[in-house]
Amino acid sequence: MTRERSKMKWWAGFLLAGMILSGCDKEKKSLVRQEKIIPEAPSQEKKTNSLRIFLGGDVNFSWEIEKTLAEGKDPFFFVKGIMREADLTIVNLETTIATNGTPQTKTHVFRSPPSVLHWLTNAGVDVVSLANNHAMDYGSVAMLEMREHLTNYGLLFAGAGKNWEEAIRPVIITQIGITIGILCAGFQKPEELMATAKRPGTAGLRWKKIVSMVSNLSQEVEYLLFFVHWGWEYVVPPLHSEQVSNAYAIIDAGADVIVGHHPHIIQAFEIYKGKPIFYSVGNFLFPQWRIKEARPAIAVVLDLTKEEGKIQTTPYLLPLYRLSNTFQTVIASGKESEEVWEIVSNRSLLRGTNWSLQPERKGWVPFWRIVF
Repeated sequence: MTRERSKMKWWAGFLLAGMILSGCDKEKKSLVRQEKIIPEAPSQEKKTNSLRIFLGGDVNFSWEIEKTLAEGKDPFFFVKGIMREADLTIVNLETTIATNGTPQTKTHVFRSPPSVLHWLTNAGVDVVSLANNHAMDYGSVAMLEMREHLTNYGLLFAGAGKNWEEAIRPVIITQIGITIGILCAGFQKPEELMATAKRPGTAGLRWKKIVSMVSNLSQEVEYLLFFVHWGWEYVVPPLHSEQVSNAYAIIDAGADVIVGHHPHIIQAFEIYKGKPIFYSVGNFLFPQWRIKEARPAIAVVLDLTKEEGKIQTTPYLLPLYRLSNTFQTVIASGKESEEVWEIVSNRSLLRGTNWSLQPERKGWVPFWRIVF
């Protein structure tokens, strides 16, 4: 499927989240959308009943990557082909995009100029999550400025706003006859940078509210994707952890897939009640090389097919690595691919064995199909 930005036809629903949180009157739980229609260009190759979603992890344009950009090198040069072929491409934007703001008191603060957004749109990214612990690195002024820049570049976003209702508001997209809901939430520290009813910030991990929202949103869309910034950095979680119980609650509430990020390493995936949970896909574009465990990563590719009103999901993994000199993202091959395979397999076995990985090469791209 060839892909141009004008090809997308979606209903970008910025929802009134307050109408679907717990405590709402029954009559008020119907979602209200402010819809935006983007014309769809004709395609000879696309099947009318199927679409592909590409999901990458943390994206950051700071530190050594700044040198790569200054040299005019595309940070996504080696992966943008597969990103642009997808009907919908989503990443976690883990840096503030602004020229204003005040650096917060944190171990690391990141800020990049609006011009870096060109690299995202050029790679075919459609939606970014702001629900992470770096979207507020330069305060609410910079975060709100970032939302304006994203809009100017034609990028949809969720996960941060002038209050909780705006921050947790999902994106809804109807593409090829399938209505998809994208809900973003994530870890934030210090907690004062999380949004409240009267305070700007990010959509923090307020689990009771999130579960309630998933339950209501799942009644309004055909496919619900929970894109979440969570877990512990560089740590493979225990078998029975709070992260697992929260993931199960989200699936029980109606989510169809969970894709996580934040730990900077690959964590396990599992199949729970027929729904895939990817606890952490690792970095997608991040200036880390010295930490060996943070070099390998995966992207998640979901092929959705609608038949007789039902959505069938075929999930794939795409093995990733990064170049040591430019930090550009590459599709892993050779020993790096074997390393990713071993990490994914061994860590995921800890969460159960009701699945298998099946290598499938699509053209030059080495996909790993998850069979369950």
